[in-house]
Amino acid sequence: VSESLAANKFTKEGWKFKSWNTKADGTGNAYFDKSTIRLAKDITLYAQWEYNQVTVTFYPNGGSGEMAPQKVTKKENTPLSANTFTRVDYDFTGWNTKSDGTGTVYENQSVIKTSQGLSLYAQWHHREAIITFDNNGGEGSMSAQTVRINTPTALSANAFTKENHVIIGWNTKSDGTGTAYSDKAEISTADNQTLYAQWQPSKTVTFNANGGSGEMDPQIVPADTATVLKANAFVNGDKVFSGWNTVAAGTGTAYDDKAQITTSNDVTLYAQWADAIIITESTTELSTGRYTIAGNVTIGSRVTVSGDVVIVLPDDFTLTASKGISVNDGYSLRIETSGTGTSTLKATGSEGNAAIGGNSGNASGAITITGGDVTADSSGGGAGIGGGANGKAGSINISGGSINATSSDGGAGIGGGSGCTAGTVIISGGTITAISYGAFGIGRGAGSSGTSDIRIDDSLSVVINIFSPVTPASSYNDAGEVPSSHAVRVSP
Repeated sequence: VSESLAANKFTKEGWKFKSWNTKADGTGNAYFDKSTIRLAKDITLYAQWEYNQVTVTFYPNGGSGEMAPQKVTKKENTPLSANTFTRVDYDFTGWNTKSDGTGTVYENQSVIKTSQGLSLYAQWHHREAIITFDNNGGEGSMSAQTVRINTPTALSANAFTKENHVIIGWNTKSDGTGTAYSDKAEISTADNQTLYAQWQPSKTVTFNANGGSGEMDPQIVPADTATVLKANAFVNGDKVFSGWNTVAAGTGTAYDDKAQITTSNDVTLYAQWADAIIITESTTELSTGRYTIAGNVTIGSRVTVSGDVVIVLPDDFTLTASKGISVNDGYSLRIETSGTGTSTLKATGSEGNAAIGGNSGNASGAITITGGDVTADSSGGGAGIGGGANGKAGSINISGGSINATSSDGGAGIGGGSGCTAGTVIISGGTITAISYGAFGIGRGAGSSGTSDIRIDDSLSVVINIFSPVTPASSYNDAGEVPSSHAVRVSP
C-alpha cells in the first residue's frame, strides 16, 4: 500500500536534514522527507545531513583585542557578535567586507543572512576636536577648524587683521599667558580649543633697488621682534646683490639677504651691489670674492675654494661642477640666489671626495646655503655635502633652497664622509632630502666615533626613511645623528 513517510523530527546542531537513505552512508535508496513509499518488507531509513553553518571572521583593522570567529546558520537571520575591539583615539563605526570600507557595510550586532563565510573588518573614525579662532581685538572672521585628536595638524593661516598691528601667533589665553602657537604651526590636542590672536604693533620695512631694477613690496614686521627679511628680488645687470644697508652708500647697518631684522621704527633698506667674477667652463679655483654665471656653465674639473667665496646663482641658469667643489680648511663657501631663486647647482663627488666640501683625507671649510636648487651626489665614501672620506668636516648651515644630498659607501648625505665625524650642522629653513647608503642621512660618516652637533629648527618637520611618520624636529636639537640609510627629509 502506498503511504507517506512520517515527517522528520530529528535535529543535528549545525546541520540541515537533507533526505532519508536505506544505508547510513547514503549509498542506498534515497527518499525525500514525507515522500510516498510502497513496501513489501520492513526497512530502516537513515537520516542524511548537510552542513548548514558558515564562519564569520572578525579583524581589528588597526585596532587591538581579540574576537572569536562566529558560526552562523546558512540563510537564517543571525545577529553578529558585539564588537570587542578597541583603538586609541578612535570610535568603532561598524563592519565592512573590505578593510578600506568600500565593501558591504554592517552595523555593530546587525542581523545578517548569508550562505557563505564572511570576513568583516572593523571600521574606525578618528575622534575630532574643534579649533575656534578669536580675533582678540582684531577684525575679520575665521571658520572653526576640525582636527583629529592627538594628531599633529597645521593650523589654518590667520585671516584676521588689526590696524597698525601684525599677528605674532596664537595663544590659548587672550592675554598670552597660555600655550603659544605660531601662525600655521602644528597643533596636537585631545580637546576643543579656542585660540586667541596675539598682536604686536607693526613697523614697515621698505626696500630700495639703489640703482637696480625690479619691484619689492614693503614688508610689515612686528616691532622689536626678530623677523626674517624677504628675499631680494632686485637685479642690477652683471652686478650681484651683496645684501642690504640702512644707508644707500653702505655706511649704515648691514643685513644679509633673508637675514633677521629687529626694529622699533620704520626703516628703508637699500640694495647693495658688487662687481661679480664670472665663472666659466675653465674655472677651477675660486679665491675670496663674489662669483656668478652669465649662462649655463659646466666645469669638467674639480673646483677648489681657496678663500671666502660667495657663489650667486642667477635665475634660470645652471652651474654644473662635474667633479664637485672642494672647500679648503679655513675658508668658506656661501651659495646664494638672485632674483626669484629659480637657479640650480649640480655637483658630483667621487673617489671619497664630497660633492660639495672636503677632499678625501683632508679637512673641509664651512659651507652655507641660503637658496637655489642644489643637488650634491657623492660616491666612494664622501658626503653629499660635508666631509670627504677619512677627513674632517667643517660646519654646514642651511637656511633656504631645495637641497638633495646623496652619498654611497658609508658617507652621510649631509655631514661626515666615511670615517669622518661631522661638524656642526644647522638647518633653519629650506626643503631638504638627505640620503645615505650605510651611514646617517644627516650626521657622521660610517666608521667614525663620537656624535655630531645637529640643530634643526623647531618650525621644520623631519621625516626619516621617506615613509616613516613625521617626528618633531626638536628631537634632533643639540647633538646626535639623524638616522640613517636611506633618507631624511626636512621641510617647512
